[in-house]
Amino acid sequence: MKTNTLLSAACLALVVLSTGCSTVMCGKNQTVPISSRPPGAEVTIRNNFDDVVFKGVTPCDVILARGDVNRGAGYYKVTVAKPGYEAVKVDLVGKVNRAYLANVMNGCVGMITVDPYTGAKWTLTPMEVNPHLVLADK
Repeated sequence: MKTNTLLSAACLALVVLSTGCSTVMCGKNQTVPISSRPPGAEVTIRNNFDDVVFKGVTPCDVILARGDVNRGAGYYKVTVAKPGYEAVKVDLVGKVNRAYLANVMNGCVGMITVDPYTGAKWTLTPMEVNPHLVLADK
């Protein structure tokens, strides 16, 4: 009986300590789906240093780092353009995610210190890019 209680307590402690770990639950990268109406638009993504980190055509899925090299939130500028249409620019900005907040609420000190280093504490928002392109004036 005492062994079962001890085992149950150990399992509960493990669940509480591991709940909300952003590094495990979210990972350091995020897949961002990008599409457009109409499809076939060119996509260019630049990071906060204005370096091109992705070029492609909609629809596509892009894997981006959640954080930056300075352990801050990730920031990207997405441009969706198609000849004959006005280009659309969308900022992807990292915001603290719920998994990291769960670490704070649970008092998981180890996880609170790991997640900022991996960048997993951030979620890029918006989580998908799907602009409706408007015909350009002639």
